[in-house]
Amino acid sequence: MQRLAVLFKDTASQNTAIQSSNLTIDPYQIAFSNHGFQCFFVPVLQSSFCNTCSLASVLKNPASTMGLIFTSKNAALAVCHYLQTASISLDPEWFKMPVYSVGASTSIPLRSIGFHPIGESTGNAAELAKLIVSDLVTMHGSLENVQKACTRPWTFFVGDKTRDVLSVQLQSALIPLQCIKVYEMKGREDVLEHLEYHVSDLFSNIASVKRPDFDLREIWLVFFSPSGIDVVLQHGLIAMHRIPHVHIACIGKTTADHACSVGLCVSAVATRPTPDMLMDAIVNFYKAL
Repeated sequence: MQRLAVLFKDTASQNTAIQSSNLTIDPYQIAFSNHGFQCFFVPVLQSSFCNTCSLASVLKNPASTMGLIFTSKNAALAVCHYLQTASISLDPEWFKMPVYSVGASTSIPLRSIGFHPIGESTGNAAELAKLIVSDLVTMHGSLENVQKACTRPWTFFVGDKTRDVLSVQLQSALIPLQCIKVYEMKGREDVLEHLEYHVSDLFSNIASVKRPDFDLREIWLVFFSPSGIDVVLQHGLIAMHRIPHVHIACIGKTTADHACSVGLCVSAVATRPTPDMLMDAIVNFYKAL
């Protein structure tokens, strides 16, 4: 029987940074299809860029910082958007400096502007912070020497909902850090339309047994951020998880913890933000049955 996954995110084709890498099919769609799932995407969040002046001030002056840190795709896109709209190129000095990034989706736009991100395989901000401290200690010999060598702050581009995990870890190591908010997240205005079109009708059909071709044991709701969960909650459609045999999967521990805090039962958690890790988590769920 056909398996079904509802992914609460936009697709690769809706993302200009991923489009530039010539990917026409979303990697998550490929991963789910390879495992026999039909999947569709319901975008629930949209970002808007902000604090362009602060962003520009940093990008025009590489000597002002020790390096750059990104833990979200939207922060990377904010940099790309500024460079494109301002029609400027990065100072070559930037390419001699370290740039740290979590996950492939964040690293793709950074590579498109010439950076070579470090830390892509780290699964979250906490792991990236550990890597940064470890790399600096390896380079300078001791944490005390790191503190002496960091004569300028590291720059962490964040959003309005970025958690302080990385900031706390670096600051606890006395590594100077400046956080610059470059984007804000909000629920999409058309989210209800998407949800009603793709989800409400589908699940009402399933509930009334109008669609017997679907196996109710293999319907997955996949969340990619705490904010995405909150948007779905606001529209009252989180009750879908109460339909028998509907399961919830989350990207990362932070998203999973938030899902649990609002009363959802999480069946699978991807330890890293990649399609393969998500599918591994779902496959492992079935193996454990």
